[in-house]
Amino acid sequence: MSAYTKDLCIITFTESTKPGEVKRRVLNAFLEGIMCFQFHLSYKKRFFCDRVALPADADEACALEMAEYQIERFTNTIAGLVTKRL
Repeated sequence: MSAYTKDLCIITFTESTKPGEVKRRVLNAFLEGIMCFQFHLSYKKRFFCDRVALPADADEACALEMAEYQIERFTNTIAGLVTKRL
């Protein structure tokens, strides 16, 4: 699902990705001091990437809010691709 580098957390969304799993990975990375995240989504021949950097004064709630927003984007993107709106 995701891979860590020294200062970046890369999270790849798949059809088996669960929201709780994403939140846990984001929160764990944040608690380790990682403030930059990259979210990948690959669907058939299409690839989507979103990069997010948390502000310097971010707290756990901010990190979780960002994770929820990315999960919602993932869900909406998949829905659009399945219904061929995108």
